[in-house]
Amino acid sequence: MLVLLFVFIGLPILSHYHWGNMPSYTPQQALSDYDMMLSQKAQNLSSVGQPLVPATLPIDPDSPQGLTWTAANNKKWKLVFSDEFVKEGRTFGPGEDPNWEAVDLWYWPTRDLEWYDPHHVTTAGGNLVITLDRNESHANLPYTSSMLQSWNKRCFQGGYLEVRASLPGDGTKTGYWPAVWTLGNLGRAGYGATTDGLWPYTYNSCDEGVMLNQTNSALSMLPGQRLNACVCSGDHPSPGVGRGAPEIDIFEGSVSNKLISLSMSDQVAPFDYHYAINKQ
Repeated sequence: MLVLLFVFIGLPILSHYHWGNMPSYTPQQALSDYDMMLSQKAQNLSSVGQPLVPATLPIDPDSPQGLTWTAANNKKWKLVFSDEFVKEGRTFGPGEDPNWEAVDLWYWPTRDLEWYDPHHVTTAGGNLVITLDRNESHANLPYTSSMLQSWNKRCFQGGYLEVRASLPGDGTKTGYWPAVWTLGNLGRAGYGATTDGLWPYTYNSCDEGVMLNQTNSALSMLPGQRLNACVCSGDHPSPGVGRGAPEIDIFEGSVSNKLISLSMSDQVAPFDYHYAINKQ
């Protein structure tokens, strides 16, 4: 399961967010036997009896009607979630919005120069607006901005994601690091105790790949997969099944010497010595 995060070290404007992850044909036709087993296990272990697919899909009524997307295999997918940010003056503090929550913290893993404050994100003119201010109001950091998360509110298992975003000014100003990205729901960005030993693992084998540095510090500096397939009982949400929090970056942006750079990445672990993806 993946959650979406808007991480903007700057003043980008994001207007449309669509995610289609359910094909118009029967969803089970696209699932392997292993996926079906995990889906049934999730249903059986749900402590609050929540359906994996809500009866009413959270689609913004301001979205155009009949939106679909055709995959490479010519299967047509339908829209299951959207947010157009049309309503003016939305706030995103804890419990204030059904889809998003703006965190109140310093994002220490990348030693950001700003504090993320819920008051620095709102909606205006049909856009989501995140503002960067220069001040020293938190922890002696020189800037204040915002990070918006869908953690524990909206989770998706695969799909197609479409985002429209605008960078600050003419897009050539340096010092910003805007990003839109997803993270497995077992980890929450900015909360290190939840990501330590989970990010960016996506592994379901019991071997040296789950160990500290994969037993080779020249290959990996990761602490080992905490929720690995070797754990058969105890503090594990799915004993015997490897779990983690992989990261997919829809985009990360930066500017150097007035040259704009955008990257997309899939961050997973463990690694082989070629750092190649196992396509099996």
